[in-house]
Amino acid sequence: MTKKIQGALGKNAKTEKPDFEFSKENYSDIGQIILDSTRKYLDTYLKKDDGSSLTTSIFSENLRESANFSAKSARIAYLLGKATLLGEYERKGIVRTQIIEYGAVCEAILLDLIQSIGVNNIPLNARPGKDAKHNIIDWDTGGLFSVIKIKSTTMKYRFDFKWLIGQATKVEAIDNNLNKRLSHLRKSRNLVHPVIPTAQRYTDDIKNSRSARDTTIAVRDACTQFKAKHGLR
Repeated sequence: MTKKIQGALGKNAKTEKPDFEFSKENYSDIGQIILDSTRKYLDTYLKKDDGSSLTTSIFSENLRESANFSAKSARIAYLLGKATLLGEYERKGIVRTQIIEYGAVCEAILLDLIQSIGVNNIPLNARPGKDAKHNIIDWDTGGLFSVIKIKSTTMKYRFDFKWLIGQATKVEAIDNNLNKRLSHLRKSRNLVHPVIPTAQRYTDDIKNSRSARDTTIAVRDACTQFKAKHGLR
């Protein structure tokens, strides 16, 4: 893997500046070649996969845009981690970023699902009656997307990742296995808190980020199938 990455970066540099003589150039120009080569590496692999395939189940344009940003951020973090060949300890910051962003994508997918169920009342009477703080939800005036007042950014109803996982399980959009995987991802995001010893954070390193991405794919697919089954559009 190391030689493959070095080869890709070296090829980029050679392709862009075939006559460049490192021994005769100044440090600034050499540095620019390295930066350009790395940028091309990122652009090439982002064109192949920018993360947007993870958000295809989301109906809401705003939610999809937000989720796409998180998915792309996770992808960029992964590519930068590869390109810089960080050691296991240093990679933990990259892994943490991926877990946070994949968690955000999953949360957006579930929020979109519960909102769709709620405003359409499909399946019949499956929508939540109360939010996470036991406030009665008025689904006829915006549902979970309602704000306190016009032009406000303060949400009227309270919901979090844990509540969304519970609601998705209740309507059987996700099964118990996926519930456990999502709950693990939610708890993994909480490892960012400084009171948790560093040694306990993402001990499986890259395995954790792969697991987070796999969970995101699974929840996307589950929600897509649920919407198709019940005719949600």
